[in-house]
Amino acid sequence: MKIFILPINKQFQPQSQPAKYPPHNKDYGVEQDFHRYVLSHREIVTNDPHEGDWHYLPIYWTRWALQNNRDRSHRLLPKLQEEVFKSILDDAKTFTVCQLDLGPEVDLGRAVVFYASRHIKTGLDVPLLCSPHRKPFFKLPKQYFACFNGNLHTHPIREDMADRLKRYGDILIGKDMKTKQFVRNIMVSYIALCPRGFGGGSFRFFEAMQLGSVPYLIGDIDIRPFKKFINWDEISFYSRTIAEVEEKLHSWREKKDNLLLMGERALNCFKDHLAYGKWPKYAIQELESITPERMKEPVPQPPDTVLRKIVEERKVRVGVIVNVGFGNEVENMLENTSINRLYGVGRNNREGATNQRLLRFGDRYRDIRNHSIDASIDTSEGVDFILINGVLSHNNFCDTLSRWYPKVRAGGIVTGYNYNPRYYKVVYQAVNEFVERLRCQFHYEGGQRDLWWIKKLF
Repeated sequence: MKIFILPINKQFQPQSQPAKYPPHNKDYGVEQDFHRYVLSHREIVTNDPHEGDWHYLPIYWTRWALQNNRDRSHRLLPKLQEEVFKSILDDAKTFTVCQLDLGPEVDLGRAVVFYASRHIKTGLDVPLLCSPHRKPFFKLPKQYFACFNGNLHTHPIREDMADRLKRYGDILIGKDMKTKQFVRNIMVSYIALCPRGFGGGSFRFFEAMQLGSVPYLIGDIDIRPFKKFINWDEISFYSRTIAEVEEKLHSWREKKDNLLLMGERALNCFKDHLAYGKWPKYAIQELESITPERMKEPVPQPPDTVLRKIVEERKVRVGVIVNVGFGNEVENMLENTSINRLYGVGRNNREGATNQRLLRFGDRYRDIRNHSIDASIDTSEGVDFILINGVLSHNNFCDTLSRWYPKVRAGGIVTGYNYNPRYYKVVYQAVNEFVERLRCQFHYEGGQRDLWWIKKLF
């Protein structure tokens, strides 16, 4: 297998970041580690994009977000999206590695994303690594059956865990502390509890492995990486709920010798397979195993189930998707709904390839090659539905809403994703301002993509 490294502007590969987490961590992560691995294994690299089985997008997502400050980076996301559109040659052959808890936050089309802390159902997993801890020279005796030390407020499951487990005298539940004490608490515990945080995982899971304790992932998605190659049940635990955790902990209380053995195996697995410089080979093997599938026509994933339900229940006949990007949203909508005609608006870097893929829908799809704000279409047949897709600045988003809303017939809807004040302030503020100004009927459906929609009353 050959990998072509996509050229990108160096501003999207910052050489440092202002904040480091965990506190002991050096300015290095899995995004840089994979890039270094590929560059040091020239036998798998090609300079010819046509020869490459896969195209690697080497953006340092985490450093870029932190360099630009989280709030400011959201205002700069359109610039990042523009770089992605410019860089990707074929989204179906592209992959990237992302440590950022929210993921890349821009449209990557059909590209494969390796997540270090996946919080969505799609994507592949890699370890969430930090710098190795310095350990005592001597082995510490076990004092606790299980422990957790950290912020209890990054996800509700952490607070639930603290409330349910604090009554057990042999389980240590503590707050953030200095690194030395953090290390000691894990080493003197048979099990390290690792509930998910902002992202789908926790650095603590792999820290526990490096320190020789049994890691216990707790969260809605099992994101333990490389399940084809690692038997995780021999060296770790996973549960979706705290009730399951309580039950499993109870069943293992009299098996402490087995837990010691599991901890040793976890340590060896970490050293041999998951430490910096070791894990990338498994990511590449994952790519090798899915290459044959990607060479075929990709099967579109169904659109947001709530959005699909809205479109079907309202018997939408004519719709518009603003900011087509790589065309996935168009393809998904036409594939999974009975909509009669869909207009796709907005430029992207591979219009020819995108439109070629959409030819199979015939007259049901019409491409408008203007920028979303400047586009004009024949609305004589009435527009029932407009989806504002993609990444926009605050002003651009407001302008897009204002220009497209009048094109919708009475009773029709304008909709979009990312209505989330914590992660997508641009969308949240712009939608709120628009609803307040027009006094229109607003609905928030939530779901994995924070779907919102506005009904035009007249």
